[in-house]
Amino acid sequence: MAINGMSRMLTFLNFLSEKGLEYTISQQQPEAVMVSFAMVGHRVEVEFFENRIEYSVFKGDEGVDDSYDHLIAMINAGTD
Repeated sequence: MAINGMSRMLTFLNFLSEKGLEYTISQQQPEAVMVSFAMVGHRVEVEFFENRIEYSVFKGDEGVDDSYDHLIAMINAGTD
């Protein structure tokens, strides 16, 4: 499926819905709208610009950690 820019965003959102994928819509840049969704082992961010799209895929093992101290340390390390 070819997708170019904002004019195709609704088509893409309908595609995600048909596949049973939940998504969120946000705006990280003034010239784009971001659609984020997750699948097992992947988190995907798709940015729709006026006449193009860009996307990033983040892969992980989806492991669960219950250490609050580790969570705080990770956030501190990523924001310092």
